[in-house]
Amino acid sequence: LPGNHDIGDVPTPFSIAEYKSCFGDDYFQFWAGGCRFLCLNSQLLVEEALTTPELKQAAEAQHQWLTQALSTQEPQPQHTVAFMHISPALDAYDEDTAYFNLPPEPRRRLVEQLRAGGVSRIFAGHFHREARCDAGDGLEIVTTSAIGLNLITKPGGDRRNLAGIGGAVMSESVSGCRLVRVSATGITDEYVTVEEMKR
Repeated sequence: LPGNHDIGDVPTPFSIAEYKSCFGDDYFQFWAGGCRFLCLNSQLLVEEALTTPELKQAAEAQHQWLTQALSTQEPQPQHTVAFMHISPALDAYDEDTAYFNLPPEPRRRLVEQLRAGGVSRIFAGHFHREARCDAGDGLEIVTTSAIGLNLITKPGGDRRNLAGIGGAVMSESVSGCRLVRVSATGITDEYVTVEEMKR
C-alpha cells in the first residue's frame, strides 16, 4: 500500500505511476480463507493533497472502485477487512484533523462506506505508534506502530500532530508488527515486538 514515504504527502501523477510500475496497483482487493481484504491508497483521501485534476480523477476512480467492490457480496465474505496507510482516526472517531489522521469529512464518508459494506476492521500505519479507535457499529480502527523507527510523544504534546513528536527510537523491545488471527467467529490482533518474536 502506498503511503507518504512512497508517493509523498502530496502525491503527484508521476509518483503514483512510479509506485505502480514498481509494486502494482495502488488500490486493490484480494480474498484469502473466505475473507475479503480491501487495500486503499489513503493519500488520495486527503483532499488538500489533491492539487491537480489528475489527482482528483484518481481519487474519484478509487471511490468508484470501492463502491463497486463493496456492492459485490458474492461470494459472501466471512469477514471484510480494509488496509490503508493513513488511519481515519487514532483515539476518537470525532477527533480533530491532524497530520496523522484523515480530515473529518473524508473520514466520515469513508467510514460510512466501509461500515455499510460490512467492514469490521481497518488496519493502518503512518503514526509510528500504537492507537485504537472504535468507529461504531462494530467497526474498529487499529493503527500499528513500525517494524523500524517508532516515535515518542513529548510530554504534554498532541500525539496526533508533528509538533507532538518528542523523539524516536528503534529497538527490538519497541519495534514490531501486528499479529492478526482470523477465525470463523472473529478477528483478534496483538502488537508483537521484535524481541517477543525471537522468543
